[in-house]
Amino acid sequence: MTGAGVGLAGTLAATPAAGRSPGHGPGGGPARRAAAADRPGVGGRGAVTAYLIETIGPALDWPDLVLAVSPFHHLAAVPAEPFELAAALVMTVAAIVLAAAGCLLFEHRDLTGD
Repeated sequence: MTGAGVGLAGTLAATPAAGRSPGHGPGGGPARRAAAADRPGVGGRGAVTAYLIETIGPALDWPDLVLAVSPFHHLAAVPAEPFELAAALVMTVAAIVLAAAGCLLFEHRDLTGD
């Protein structure tokens, strides 16, 4: 792979990890708007924190338990490493399950109208 294909592969490899962040991924839009209506920017903080843990943690020799918190840690760093389909599928399934659970719980919340 060369040129644009390498960049596209690197971008798409992180998609499963981003889907696990609160307010992102399938079904995350309405839940994010409701949860973060009074706190702008709260939906992206999880993804940014996970990315920072993955990029800064190894350089500072953070323990593996801390690095494992980031979903980016479990995916291959494409194009430097070969794409791992199994890890990407597990992360994608986890994102779909968590998004579905979030939507279900969001619909069953206990709100009272004024």
